[in-house]
Amino acid sequence: MIASRQILRLVSIFQYLLRLYLIYPLSSEITKANGVMMEKAWAGAAYNLTLYMLASHVLGSTWYLLSIERQDECWKKACTLEYPHCRYHYLDCQSISDPNRNAWLRSSNLSGLCDQNSDFFQFGIFADALTLEITGSKFLNKYYYCLWWGLRNL
Repeated sequence: MIASRQILRLVSIFQYLLRLYLIYPLSSEITKANGVMMEKAWAGAAYNLTLYMLASHVLGSTWYLLSIERQDECWKKACTLEYPHCRYHYLDCQSISDPNRNAWLRSSNLSGLCDQNSDFFQFGIFADALTLEITGSKFLNKYYYCLWWGLRNL
């Protein structure tokens, strides 16, 4: 399961990099066709705003993927402290409905160590995702927060 998650992350980041790569030729083509697209000032402003929004979307979504990766790293690090009793398969989404997982989670110190206020693990710029509980919220909340994060930091 860990290998498939790594492949999924790499494919997601790769498709965002392709989007950014395609922006440059598109921008130069529109600049060459100056009379058609940029005849009005508002059209040029709208085009630049669209490019800025697309770049902030890519930045925000990459930040979100990396924040999930950071949370996963903390769980793995905390789990290795309990090595004989550590159950790595409980960290995957497949075992959410397993009652043994809930018992194991309550008996382990995973949630206490991987809290954003703990000194056990430094989350860096990804601490916002944990503080505001973005990773556990609804899709639209995640989408708009990541877009806002990208706009703010671009």
